[in-house]
Amino acid sequence: MENGTEHDHSHWEEVVRAARERARSRQALMIEHHGLSGDVQLHSTIHDLKPTVAEGC
Repeated sequence: MENGTEHDHSHWEEVVRAARERARSRQALMIEHHGLSGDVQLHSTIHDLKPTVAEGC
C-alpha cells in the first residue's frame, strides 16, 4: 500500500460477511413484522434516507 501498511484482505472479507449477515437478519425480521411475502426489495436514497419496500419486483 502507498502508506506502507499491509492490507489484511481476509479481515475485510470477514467484515463484509458479518455485515451481510446482519442485513439479512434485519431484513427477515422486518419482512416478518410487516407480514410481507414473496420477493421483497428494499430501497433507500441518500437524499431522504427513508427505506421503502416493494413486493413482487
